[in-house]
Amino acid sequence: MKQFIKIIRTVTYAERARELLIGEQDCELASLAYALKNHNEPEIERCKRRLFEIHVELKGLDMHEQLQ
Repeated sequence: MKQFIKIIRTVTYAERARELLIGEQDCELASLAYALKNHNEPEIERCKRRLFEIHVELKGLDMHEQLQ
C-alpha cells in the first residue's frame, strides 16, 4: 500500500511539474515574440536560453515517467 501511495504522489508531482513548466514555456514564448518584435537582442538570448532549459527539464520528466 505504501508503494502505491508513493507512486501516486510521484505521478502527481510529475504532472504538476509538467503543467508549471508548460505554463512557463508559454510565458517565455510570449516574451521572445515581444523581444523579436522590438529587436531586443539581450532579451532574445535570455528567452532562448530559458526555453532550452525548460525543454531539458520537460525531457527529464518524460524520462522519469518512462522508468516507472
